[in-house]
Amino acid sequence: GGEIDPASPVGQNLVGLWHLNSNFSDSAGTNNGTCTTNCPTFVSGKLNGSAQFNGVVNSVNLGSLIMPPSGTFAAWVKSDFDETLETSNHHIFSTGGPDIWRLVFQGGGSSYRRYLLYINSINRIIWKPTTDLSGWQHLAVTWSGTGSKLYLNGQEKVSSAGDHQQTLNQAGALLGAGYPVRPTDFWQGGLDEVAIWNRALTPAEVAQLASAGGA
Repeated sequence: GGEIDPASPVGQNLVGLWHLNSNFSDSAGTNNGTCTTNCPTFVSGKLNGSAQFNGVVNSVNLGSLIMPPSGTFAAWVKSDFDETLETSNHHIFSTGGPDIWRLVFQGGGSSYRRYLLYINSINRIIWKPTTDLSGWQHLAVTWSGTGSKLYLNGQEKVSSAGDHQQTLNQAGALLGAGYPVRPTDFWQGGLDEVAIWNRALTPAEVAQLASAGGA
């Protein structure tokens, strides 16, 4: 239970939906993921199965997927690193240009160690966890012509106002890595129920997604 149903009200305007139970197929569109070498493994996840990324070479190619002008990215994430200590970067998702749109944990010294959302190659959201995020967490970001927001487990953590529409041309998308692939930017941990909408979900809809998984 708890998986997103494209036919449900919250499932309206989905661009892509990857349950990641046992494959990389897109349950809401045509952006099926491909991976022939260095693939994540499938293990038990937050909602049925999930993809486990080793932080070294694993990524999934989502082909010609582009992020919409206004939208939402949401996923269950499990980081196999301590956000308060980590020194490496770990991309959850990125589109090409390079890095036109990306959601990434930026490691480094104590002044870094934060999650960043880039739209149109501009850093729009900075969120620095104060504790290690152990276990599965529901992470969501929204962006539009009025601003961006980041939510953890259905609760807004940070917002930024302005015209944050995604308008630059994009070429290619990767799940679990920066685009193009670089040797130090891979996600390390689990990803489950990855979804992208071409609209900014309301706070109530984001909370609904998190509560569906028991957050």
